[in-house]
Amino acid sequence: MKYAIVLLFLAIFSFCSYGQKNIDYINLQTQDLQNNLQKSGAHLKLNNSQIADLHQIFEDKFQRVEMVLARYTEKSEVSREMTRVENEFDARVANVLSVDQRLALQPKQKKRREQSAIK
Repeated sequence: MKYAIVLLFLAIFSFCSYGQKNIDYINLQTQDLQNNLQKSGAHLKLNNSQIADLHQIFEDKFQRVEMVLARYTEKSEVSREMTRVENEFDARVANVLSVDQRLALQPKQKKRREQSAIK
């Protein structure tokens, strides 16, 4: 009986821990995007509907990242797959943003792509 209770506790704890990591990741990604946009001007701030759409996108991205980390062990494979995930989700994020917001992010995205190409 004690064994079953311990297993149940561990299962609940791990589920809550996973959920918290997911929430933290989504909030971090959204806040990072918001900060990058506001550096180019307060008028580029995300609106509520964009934030809601981005939360779903970043939740999907979190699941893909977790899947890549679980599936691949070689550093080069992980790096290659993470670059693919980043490129895929950059396009999805861009679809949510306005034209001005996308233009404000272009120099940052170009710099990040150049850095990943060097690796």
